[in-house]
Amino acid sequence: MKSLLNVLLFATLIMLISCDPAKKTADVIDTGEEVMATAVDVASFIINPDNTPGKIGWTAENERYSADGGFASWNFVNVNMDGGIESLNADLAIDLASINEKSEKLANHLRQWDYFDVEKYTTATANISNVRQSGDNYIADLTLEMRGAKQVIESAFEVQSMDPLRVKGSAEVDRRIFKIGSDESGKYTGFEGAGDMITVTYDTEVRL
Repeated sequence: MKSLLNVLLFATLIMLISCDPAKKTADVIDTGEEVMATAVDVASFIINPDNTPGKIGWTAENERYSADGGFASWNFVNVNMDGGIESLNADLAIDLASINEKSEKLANHLRQWDYFDVEKYTTATANISNVRQSGDNYIADLTLEMRGAKQVIESAFEVQSMDPLRVKGSAEVDRRIFKIGSDESGKYTGFEGAGDMITVTYDTEVRL
């Protein structure tokens, strides 16, 4: 009887996983120049804020308010570095629902459909690759995928330590690409004078 129960529980678990709409989604990526399709296996991302020391923050402002927030839940899900810092290739997963700001009212608003729409888009991913030296510091290509769109950004960073590997840097995200601040049709409309470019900062340990 116990064996039969175990088999039934296992079969139920497999069925739930196979029916989970968040497990694999095919989205349209709009880079502003071309449209392509991608499949993202969200189920493979283990997001655990206690597992990766550091922080990911963002800033934006208009004439009335300077927003200064971040994401509480994120993690590196794949890191390869077999030949020094310039060989680094890493994948990062970010829980969009974990967005925060000093005003909880604003944070809740940012989770809604016309901004991050966290009920539909649960996860953002970023790939870090093509690292090259720039003076005493480095530049990497940061490929950000979020809300069904993609932006490739040059991100300047500095290495704060090698063991453990800890990096600190920033990137400029164009929110128009991701339609953050859009009307009901999904058309980007802008937001009360806020700039189109959002500054994202990071200061984090990269666990190999």
